[in-house]
Amino acid sequence: MATLTAVKAARSANLLTGVAAEAGGDDFVNDGKKLLVIEHTNGAGADITLTVATPLTVDGEAVAEKEIAVVKGTRQLLGPFPKNIYNDNDDKVALTYSSHGDIEVAVIDL
Repeated sequence: MATLTAVKAARSANLLTGVAAEAGGDDFVNDGKKLLVIEHTNGAGADITLTVATPLTVDGEAVAEKEIAVVKGTRQLLGPFPKNIYNDNDDKVALTYSSHGDIEVAVIDL
């Protein structure tokens, strides 16, 4: 699992480049002010599912993980991610992909 580095949002031009999704998933440090950009770069490929871990439990029951369909050839913006729902013990949000080929991700720090 690779830890993604956030790009700070600014009012000046700020280059946002994605990195290839890792086969074992990715994570990022979350302060509740992070956004995730995920892009499926292959318009002819198959749709994939992004799973965002939710380590939170309520009354002893695990909260269902967040699953997002990433349609081939699209770029999607997600977040922010409330810390009490999405952060693990290391203050990170964990991401996994049903397939990591042709997937690029980036994190934006608001």
